[in-house]
This record gives sequence, C-alpha cells and structure tokens, in this order.
Amino acid sequence: SSMTASDMAWQSVNLVAKKLTAETRITKELAEDAIIDIAAIVADEHAWAFAQKEDECFINGDGTSTYGGIEGLKTKFNADATLAGHVAHPGSANDADAFNEVQADGLAKVMGALLSFARANGKRLASPTADSMIFEYLMATAGGNSTMTLGGAIVPSYLGKQREVSESMPSSTSQDYSAIMMLLYGDFSKACFFGDRS
Repeated sequence: SSMTASDMAWQSVNLVAKKLTAETRITKELAEDAIIDIAAIVADEHAWAFAQKEDECFINGDGTSTYGGIEGLKTKFNADATLAGHVAHPGSANDADAFNEVQADGLAKVMGALLSFARANGKRLASPTADSMIFEYLMATAGGNSTMTLGGAIVPSYLGKQREVSESMPSSTSQDYSAIMMLLYGDFSKACFFGDRS
C-alpha cells in the first residue's frame, strides 16, 4: 500500500526586544584614585540587577509595563489550572500547602505530571527558602546519612535532576492557596522562549 506522508508543523515565534537599562555615575577622579576597580564592581552589580529583572519577568511577569508586557510562568499557571503539568498542593494525604509539609511522595507527584518530552533536561526551580526546607531537609533526614555526608555540602540535585534557586520564586513559609508556592519543574526551553540581544 502507498505510504502516507507526515510533515512537521512549524509556528512563528515573535520575540519583541525590551530595553533594560542600569545607570551608575562615577567620577573620573574616583575611577583613577580608587584602590579597587570601581568600574568592574559597577559592571558586576549591573549584571546581577539584569539577571534579577529577567527572573522576575520570567517567573512573576503579569503583562504590565513593570515587566515589559511579559507574562511569566506564575501568571500563566494561576490563570489556567487545567494546564498540563499543573499540580495543586503537592503533598501526601493532607495535601501540602507549606514548604515544611512537602514530602517525597509529593515531589514524585510533581515529577509524574511532567510529560516525557520535557524530562531529559528537567530542572527544579524554587526559592532558596523552599529549596532548603524541601530538598535539603529531605536529603538530610533520609536514611543512610553519616556525619561525613551531613558535614559536607549538599549537591544541588534531587533524584538526579538539577536544582536551581531564584529569589523571584515565592519564599514565604506561610500557607498560600492562590499562587505558585512550591516549585517549578521541567525543561523550561520547551515551555517558553527567551532572547538576549546584547
């Protein structure tokens, strides 16, 4: 019988450049007379500020001018609880709604919601507070630990998947039923596009 051709489908993605600036004025005399490299310190601070703003837009962007018109992941998930991968209160029997209530079975519930195409490069994203209270706590209290393993640095991964932290993720330890509170997990390059021009 004849074969049926199947063609890949393509869509256009429009990346709109938004100008992000930082300005710090230093005098020529200060730059010349300072013992330390003032310009390098200012450049590092600007880079850090840019990274923070990009995280804010990527995670918390609500489409307003504050975020350059960008709608972030938190806004998208809060607007549509039927999105694939949306897991409400990832907990055990009582459904956790606070960092210290999340257990291994709740994390497995989040992992299980991720479709197979986004698993290969999956990463976990949480605030430093959530990362410590969830992942570091679970790893420290797991069986098989010794004074040596507990005395060393905890590798930033969980079940082989990399952990990243961002101050833009929610860090309140109180209960919050209306926002993404715990963590994000997946291959973010499969969910969105982000471009830097210069």
